[in-house]
Amino acid sequence: MSSIQNGVDFNEDAIDTKVPKDFAYLASKGKLEVAKEKFGLDSPILTADSVVTTGGGTLLRKLKIWKMQGGYWSFKVEQRLQ
Repeated sequence: MSSIQNGVDFNEDAIDTKVPKDFAYLASKGKLEVAKEKFGLDSPILTADSVVTTGGGTLLRKLKIWKMQGGYWSFKVEQRLQ
């Protein structure tokens, strides 16, 4: 069985949750709904999402700049849900 990777246009900014696992679930579910409309159900569809959190569990969004400094990754966060 072959597979095709194809993105869908889903607005993750519309998701209103601060809980990382809920965000990943709702993003995956939203992508699935858009994919069903775009491709139909003649073939299996797999959707997924990932999240980045701080050690304290804060969900970080829209990571734009990553760079290595002194052996550690640092980044600039455009928006943070608290």
